[in-house]
Amino acid sequence: MWYFWGLKINTMASSTANIRELLTSAEQLDTKELSTFSIKVSEMLAKRPRIGLPKQEARLMLRINAGLPIELLEHTAALHEKRRDENLSPSEQEELLHLSAKIEALHIERMKLLLKLAQLRGVSLRSLMNELGITPYMAHG
Repeated sequence: MWYFWGLKINTMASSTANIRELLTSAEQLDTKELSTFSIKVSEMLAKRPRIGLPKQEARLMLRINAGLPIELLEHTAALHEKRRDENLSPSEQEELLHLSAKIEALHIERMKLLLKLAQLRGVSLRSLMNELGITPYMAHG
């Protein structure tokens, strides 16, 4: 038997019994102690390596992280620059509109994938994006 934050833990019992004992003991803590206990448990979880994402999450993450093709981005940027310099032909203007619509559609698809992942994890879309370091997409004017 050992103690964790004043909680008696029987190391010989099954993990289910240990969890039940921990929860029963945690119920007896005052609010400040329970908050501290919760923070310490969260810190322990954060330090542990993830064994792996469930398959559905992993598939979503692969699609989310795929990014836009570099050629598409470079060509669009070049057309934007020509437009700023007022050197864009009518056919290039049409192409820029088409490429911008394509990029926007890809961003919308990515947002849908992020929303699915957030729902799977039971978190808000904003929380998931913060966790993954993703900033909202802002269209070019």
